[in-house]
Amino acid sequence: MDKSAQCAPAPMVRYINLAEHKDLAVHWLDHCETFIILQEYVEFMADAATATNPRFFLTGQPGIGKSAGAVYFLFRLLSSGQSVFFIPERHYFLYFSKAGVHIVKGDNVMDYRQIRDAIRHSWVLIDIDGPAEYFPGRWINMARGLIWTSSPMARRMHHFTKQFSAAPWYMKPWSLEEIAVMTKLNKKDPQDVLARLAITGPIVRSIFGLGAPDLSELSDTSVIDGIIKNALAHWDFFNFAYEDVIYEGNEASHDIFLIQPLEVWDKSEKPSFRRKVCSFDFLSGFIANRTVELAEWHGKDVRRQLAQAFDSPTLRPAAGKLVENMIHRAFMYKKIGVPAAFGGGPVKAELELIGDAQDFLLETHVLDQCESRPLYLRPHSGDFAVVNAILITKSVICPISSSLTTWNVHVVKNLLQILARLATNNLDIDSLRLVYCFVGTDEDCVKRVVRDVNIDLLAIRARPHTLEVAQLSSVDLTRLSKLEVEGFVLDTEKGLMPT
Repeated sequence: MDKSAQCAPAPMVRYINLAEHKDLAVHWLDHCETFIILQEYVEFMADAATATNPRFFLTGQPGIGKSAGAVYFLFRLLSSGQSVFFIPERHYFLYFSKAGVHIVKGDNVMDYRQIRDAIRHSWVLIDIDGPAEYFPGRWINMARGLIWTSSPMARRMHHFTKQFSAAPWYMKPWSLEEIAVMTKLNKKDPQDVLARLAITGPIVRSIFGLGAPDLSELSDTSVIDGIIKNALAHWDFFNFAYEDVIYEGNEASHDIFLIQPLEVWDKSEKPSFRRKVCSFDFLSGFIANRTVELAEWHGKDVRRQLAQAFDSPTLRPAAGKLVENMIHRAFMYKKIGVPAAFGGGPVKAELELIGDAQDFLLETHVLDQCESRPLYLRPHSGDFAVVNAILITKSVICPISSSLTTWNVHVVKNLLQILARLATNNLDIDSLRLVYCFVGTDEDCVKRVVRDVNIDLLAIRARPHTLEVAQLSSVDLTRLSKLEVEGFVLDTEKGLMPT
């Protein structure tokens, strides 16, 4: 039923050709020739299949394909011989069984004796986003398995998970590989897709959806500026992330922030996701840039909110991106010089690092700027984790953490990978001082992080076997031995001030 995209980049992206499988057509996918099987769908079904109590509230960013996921879950359950009650709207449901499909008006199966006994052997799929006050009857709790796909409405999620002992499951947005395959198979203009991605982030409804706004409309800053101004003026900018107010009255935050599961690193140094907990980042660099420009009018109040946001793991990615954009604005637009200890003077050029931390490339069309100093490097991907930007002067290379990332073995190894990759991009980094810089808006917070990191760094140097020393080259060990850690407070008018 599903195929592999022949030109898809690794990892393999699977899809269903809807033109060839008309029996799988769904009316709200009529505008698409291809149904991309997201890796998130596969991972969720694997979790659901092994759960002792398969009851889930699958949620995440609006517009990333949760309803399409409900259709895929339906396909998978039916193909495995399961009967399914599918509720796409509040006033009717469909009962799929070996006998066929029953369309039942109303929202209470207990009114229909001929099928109510089947519920105990069936799954229930609910794909209803609104209205917020809708809640299904308790009859669904008799089902063998239960899945509700919905935007993350706090009261709905809390009520559902409590009443039915269900687990939240936060869904990641589309990967760049999945977007690239969708672009190719649906014959979309790659430049148009890239332009939309840069503005809206990985929200496929805005990129591929039926009735997606024109690019000129997306590029109009007046709409997003109004949303950001309202957020800054009427409530704590990050306040939406706390459980007691999440999304209740703050739906505009969907236009600013990207909701995704919280990423953590296990003992094997591999990333994993806590599906029951969400984190927040800006939807795109475009929106982060607009926020920085507008936030300057709110000065100390925003700095206070940032200091509070850094105390929350769920908010730290968004807070870190906001601070990096403030640094970028200070260097590139206000022409504030780099710290005197690093040579001073304004930044002469900036380059993007394209790709992830292990195999990124510098922008190929501006390689002649690599010799410019000071040079500001910005990761294009969020996969850099421990480095939000890199400053290179004639005397120093400064990986910058504006997310105030806690220190652990993963951080060190990831930093060494980034340095090794920079060296392969014809940047002479080993003749320079190596200073890992923590930058924030609250001096006490930065000092605390720098103090803790220096303690941890001493411990790691004393026990290098904790880094699996056999996997580190002599060059890596030399870089680790010369690594310094310093802290700076960002002053939007004076630049980076040492703590």
